[in-house]
Amino acid sequence: MTASKKFERRALRSVKRAASQMEVGRARSGDVMAPTACGHCGKVLDGASHREGHRPKPGHLCVCTGCGGFNLFGSDLQLSALQDDDVRAMGEDYFAEMSVLRSMIRGMRPS
Repeated sequence: MTASKKFERRALRSVKRAASQMEVGRARSGDVMAPTACGHCGKVLDGASHREGHRPKPGHLCVCTGCGGFNLFGSDLQLSALQDDDVRAMGEDYFAEMSVLRSMIRGMRPS
């Protein structure tokens, strides 16, 4: 199995887990964070997950579960919008992985 397929499988499990938590309206207690609004759509996010299981830190990327927009956690853990070129500058492989995750999130939105 290729590295991108492995990532896709891990990301899909993570997105499905996040979706089940969104259905009950809250994140797992270990993932709760101070509410912060997406820099693109304004959706208030109060939880975050990471494939390695740690809490968000300044400089971490966030993909909004509302619009799929890329955001960056600031020093106060508030989100600021990033454009595709900003994420691409973090590395082409990283951008490709995050784009897969964004596509999965956008595919889960209700029609």
